[in-house]
Amino acid sequence: MNFPLDLRFKIVAIASQISVTDSQGTLLYYARQKAFKLREAVTVFGDEGQTRPLFRIEADRILDISARYRIEDAGGTQLAVLQRHGMRSFWRTHYELEVGGVIVNDIPAWRTDAMPYGGVKDSGLGREGLRWSIEDMTEPRLLAFARTPGS
Repeated sequence: MNFPLDLRFKIVAIASQISVTDSQGTLLYYARQKAFKLREAVTVFGDEGQTRPLFRIEADRILDISARYRIEDAGGTQLAVLQRHGMRSFWRTHYELEVGGVIVNDIPAWRTDAMPYGGVKDSGLGREGLRWSIEDMTEPRLLAFARTPGS
């Protein structure tokens, strides 16, 4: 395996596809996930023809964000088990990442004007979006009147 690795995702398709190649273009891993499956199960192959299975990743539950994933090699030997901890995982991830926003189960092209894009780490100065643009062009000021007795 020669680094760096190149990951390619084909998401807009009937079946999502992921391929990993090394720096010389040799295909290392290929996975294709069938759409509309209630229970997640993905086989990772060593070729695009899907004739050399390397790993199998399978969820233990149907449509659950707290699913446990069992990873096995081609012979069925368990290599690892991963588990998400439901919504708690998302809240913790959002807290620990230094980003303007985290989108769960959707693509980053979805946005509203209230989303705080930009302005974190090396992404530049200020934020992107209508609210922050108006805020940057506005000088906040205050005028306060004290109530006088009898008014």
